Amino acid sequence: MAIISGVVLLFLVAPESYFIERIRQVIPQWQDGGLYISRQSNLFGRFWYAEMAWGMFLDSPLIGNGYYSFRELSPIWSMSIIGDSRVVPNAHNSFLQVLALLGFLFFSWLLWRITAFLYKTRKYAHWDKAHNFLWQFSAGNTIFLFLTALFSSSLLLPYDLSLNMILLGCLVERKRENSVP
Repeated sequence: MAIISGVVLLFLVAPESYFIERIRQVIPQWQDGGLYISRQSNLFGRFWYAEMAWGMFLDSPLIGNGYYSFRELSPIWSMSIIGDSRVVPNAHNSFLQVLALLGFLFFSWLLWRITAFLYKTRKYAHWDKAHNFLWQFSAGNTIFLFLTALFSSSLLLPYDLSLNMILLGCLVERKRENSVP
């Protein structure tokens, strides 16, 4: 309810705003007896980019196409999917991009390492209040990064991952301080 109220308020307060226009483009509208999504919506671009990444993955599923190759391969794949040759910097989906660039083997290893990290660091959650807070904050940030990775390249950008590294450093340092006799 709060989200709907917020969107309605944005429409009333700033109807000519760029962001309001972007929201209007994304929201499907009922026209001519069916749902219609504007072709200017970035939803189409995200679907197309995801389809390009999936095609790249299927082209080389085991080891991928190479790190940072999405931009170079995108004109070839965009021609077959969109109908014109576009240079696309990323897939706007970290999971599909990792699959396309580095293949199933690295993707499996990455998921295993992140799961192992969360599992091994859970012991810090019960150390003391400060450790509990840092662990929850770090785990929550990791989960948030995974959710946003469905719609962005957050797992591939260093500034998104740097907060997790800082939090982990704080966790380890607090553990070290508390374990010294």
